[in-house]
Amino acid sequence: MSQPRPARFLIVLAALGGCCLVGCGGMGGAESGGSGGAARTGPLPKLGDPMPPLDDDRVIVAPPAGWQVMPRSQRYLAAFRGDKREPLPSIIITVEDFDRVQNVTAENQIEYGKAVFAAMQEKARKLQQEGKGDGKVKLAEGIEPVKIGKFLGVQYARRVRTSEGVLDYYVVETVRDGRRYILELRDLESAAAQWKPHLYAVALGMQFPKSAAAEPTPEPKPDQPATTDEPKPEPKPEPKPEPKPSEEPKPEPKPEPTPEPKPEPKPEPKKPDKPKLGVDDF
Repeated sequence: MSQPRPARFLIVLAALGGCCLVGCGGMGGAESGGSGGAARTGPLPKLGDPMPPLDDDRVIVAPPAGWQVMPRSQRYLAAFRGDKREPLPSIIITVEDFDRVQNVTAENQIEYGKAVFAAMQEKARKLQQEGKGDGKVKLAEGIEPVKIGKFLGVQYARRVRTSEGVLDYYVVETVRDGRRYILELRDLESAAAQWKPHLYAVALGMQFPKSAAAEPTPEPKPDQPATTDEPKPEPKPEPKPEPKPSEEPKPEPKPEPTPEPKPEPKPEPKKPDKPKLGVDDF
């Protein structure tokens, strides 16, 4: 299992120049993004070792380096805290079915943000019927589209009064294959903002090994054309140039005929010597 790699990433409010979609409110200031939503840049913290696959092996998450992994619980999918002796800061990850959007993409981020706000309104009305709350959705920072590397989703913030004091909840969330993953950073209102890069790092490090959703197409470089899914036309074969007429080949010199060997002259037979006549022959 590969460990998520630490990296520097541009964190961008991805639609309409980073505008707030719904539920705009609360904390104000350039860092909060609630009133303007400027793009954020900077190094993200390193991650620790990833946990075993969760949610029926649909997702793998890892804590920020040095953070403690909290014991498993039915109240959350995974939870991390910055100090094992203190409950805060903490990052809580929950999951639920979501049938309004199957997968968050760059094309439907705005619609997803509106669907998230509609779900909040339904929950607030239900609580009101149970005698809890006034039926209104109260956000410290409105819902904004956000892009963290390949992570596409929305972000927002809430301010909650608890027995531990007033807490700020910074939230990023996405949907993959009909499952809504909500990552919530919690800390005291005076301290929570400093841990937002840790929340973004956890979101960036999420892996979905079973997901059928296609990864977002990387943005092309200035001199590089954008890639599409359309098949590229096959290049036509270039016509081969006709060979130029070459010079007439020079005739190869014919080999000189080998002279036939002359027959050696046969020696003439010697004539017999005439007998010499002696005195007795007369």
